[in-house]
Amino acid sequence: RWFARRTRGRLPEATARFITQQVQQELLFFSLPFLFTAMSASAPGQIAFVIAAGALAVASAIDPLYWHRIAPNPALSMAFHGGCSFVASLVILPLAVHLPVEQALPIAFGITALTLLLSLVALLRQTADAAAKRLCLAVGTVAAALLVLMWLGRAAIPPAGLWVREARITTTLDGFVPGAAVDQVAITQLTETGLIAFVAVRAPRGLSQAVVFDWQQDGRLIDRIPAEITGGRDAGFRTYSRKLHFGEDPRGHWQVDLRTSQGQLIARRSVEIR
Repeated sequence: RWFARRTRGRLPEATARFITQQVQQELLFFSLPFLFTAMSASAPGQIAFVIAAGALAVASAIDPLYWHRIAPNPALSMAFHGGCSFVASLVILPLAVHLPVEQALPIAFGITALTLLLSLVALLRQTADAAAKRLCLAVGTVAAALLVLMWLGRAAIPPAGLWVREARITTTLDGFVPGAAVDQVAITQLTETGLIAFVAVRAPRGLSQAVVFDWQQDGRLIDRIPAEITGGRDAGFRTYSRKLHFGEDPRGHWQVDLRTSQGQLIARRSVEIR
């Protein structure tokens, strides 16, 4: 309606809706492959997030749904655009601006919150109907609460822009060439060689990303070892964490998580020590 007024009818509301739909559709379908490749199959929250982003993309591509349900409803349209802004920010900031994921994530939340706030203020000013205003306020409140919950559970958001090319736990390493992957290790061998968590992670050129190796024994965090990933290598930036000291009784299930500083899971591998 704003465009229609400013252009004195030369840009009808339907045309503005069509342009908006195309932009949202392009952003969502552009973002999905990066979210999918960053998703860890070991993290149900990340799988759910990618499914939700896929649902937004499908909704933007189904014209009857978009034109007759989403676009005509100011409150629903506001929430839909907020979701598109969040997904696009998560992907574009690391890829285009080369921001590390731990910086891109809070900025994406900020962009989405600002988008929703400005949209809500504009809708309340333009809407005269009291029931429609209450609906906009209700949707805005739900969207704000959802953003807060997502921030608290931000570990469930895939680290878009990072792609695991290889990850394994091994006992040998020649330069940056890992030995065979192991899923069981005897204590006698452990005292001689230790364990190595090796990863090769592909990242955009120019991106420098801090990561953390979390070593856990039977679900209990034992060590956090920092590392750094630099983008630009097609086969993935190679790094590793070597653990030599396992305490008095190392037997049990060991799991190594590679995470961002915001807690987003990049890769997970496990081994049994007997």
